[in-house]
Amino acid sequence: MSNKKGSTWLTEETLRLIITVLCLLVLFGVLYALYNVNKDNDDLKLANASLQYISEKINMGSQEAEIYNPSGWFLSSWPRKFLTQNPLPKICSDKGWTNCLCICKIDSGECGDQGIPGTCIQNDQNFIVNPGSEKNTISNSIKIDNPPLFLKIGYNPNTIKQESYLDAAEISLDNLMSDVSAGKTQSSESINPPGWYIASFPRTTSSGLFDLGRTQNFLPKTCSSNGCVCIFFYDDEKILNSNNLKICEDTNFKITDSGNIIKIKDDIVLLINQQAKTIQEEIK
Repeated sequence: MSNKKGSTWLTEETLRLIITVLCLLVLFGVLYALYNVNKDNDDLKLANASLQYISEKINMGSQEAEIYNPSGWFLSSWPRKFLTQNPLPKICSDKGWTNCLCICKIDSGECGDQGIPGTCIQNDQNFIVNPGSEKNTISNSIKIDNPPLFLKIGYNPNTIKQESYLDAAEISLDNLMSDVSAGKTQSSESINPPGWYIASFPRTTSSGLFDLGRTQNFLPKTCSSNGCVCIFFYDDEKILNSNNLKICEDTNFKITDSGNIIKIKDDIVLLINQQAKTIQEEIK
């Protein structure tokens, strides 16, 4: 008799445990679904902001843009240049658009429809997104992976391509030298890529921090004897004398920060003193 009661008790306890586990799993599932919904809504706001930023850059005639969000989503252009049967996303065709730029969670023609989060803007100038890799050009999309994503904007033909860090450095240095030539007092475009360095050569001061692998009065081989400004990955003579991970332009302007070098940060602004022929980081 006691064995029967014990067996019944064990069965009841086991059943309660199973029910408790199932309830917890359902609760976790509901919480996870709510988290995903909230995250998708937040990411959708970021996608809208990124698209508006790209549109502003195009209207300004800029040659580059960098976007950070939403990570893991896709920037794409429609209709697809190489896939004639792919329709426009419904959120574009419903508005009567024939071309659009979109940022979507999944690279799909159902962007913004069928539960797939996404947002689009009209692309009346017919910019074509091209990932820059021949095997992937058919998709006309770029994944926002490992932000920031550097974009190179081309005109005639109108294209948006993913650019390398070196491309970003080259465009940034070209823009800075254009600002210098135009007599401007600060950099008008963003300086990229973050984490790299910008310095003037030959060095006239020592920082004590960035002097590894560099001899006194070192001048990169590609620079003239009058001096230059370079953007590069790491402060080392081997890199600065190679054709990789660095870009330089001849100028007699000097960077006056410690060691004649600045580490590039997000939203950095460089002040240009035309009379003294100096460039320095704005202290915010």
